[in-house]
Amino acid sequence: MGFSFLQTNNQSVAASAGSVTFASITTTAGSYLICSIQNDNALASSLVVSDNVNGNWVKIVANDNLVGEMFEIWHLSVNIGGSITIKVTGTALSANMQLIFGEYKGQLTSGPLDSNTALTENASGTAYGPLTTNVNGDALIWIGFCGAGQSWTANAGFNSRSNNNANGAILFDSETNAATAGMYSFTGTSAGNSLVGALVAVKTTPVSGNGSWMSIALANSLRGSQRAARRHRVKGRL
Repeated sequence: MGFSFLQTNNQSVAASAGSVTFASITTTAGSYLICSIQNDNALASSLVVSDNVNGNWVKIVANDNLVGEMFEIWHLSVNIGGSITIKVTGTALSANMQLIFGEYKGQLTSGPLDSNTALTENASGTAYGPLTTNVNGDALIWIGFCGAGQSWTANAGFNSRSNNNANGAILFDSETNAATAGMYSFTGTSAGNSLVGALVAVKTTPVSGNGSWMSIALANSLRGSQRAARRHRVKGRL
């Protein structure tokens, strides 16, 4: 069915008694969810991201003391669906937390995370990567934050999903840039100061049929070998 974008959402919420609960988001069953959170206090620790439907999410990458703040990226391989309420718990949470959320469909449902870059702060024009993908057909997602109201432009092939908003929440993606396994990068340019986030590669389901891109490549290779064997047998009978 191919990998495709469903929606994005960004919020800023005040922390209360060691936890933050964001406003509910209506989601699609079977989808892939990814979010990045920013906390103004680098002393915060032991964060857990969960929601009321799926339970705990899985952390992809974090930088818990970057420019005096903490940033983390979390994901959920297969979403049960419906109205979800994302909650972040931890110690020493600041009075304010930011969330940038993305929902997609068409991910490989078993172990969709292929690879990711480190979570860093990069100036305008500085690449995230290269990131090495291990299978054909990955989708690339850059998710993170910048200064409020900044507008960013990505390198060719990336779609802008969240940009130039009061929460400084940025989401770019590409379903076509990583068609074959290899090394890929994301570069954002702007009159703004910098971006803080990471590039993530997600394994996807092929446009036709089921299974991974790797299994289809293997099947094609086997079919080629079988055709060659048949041609050899025919020649032997002439």
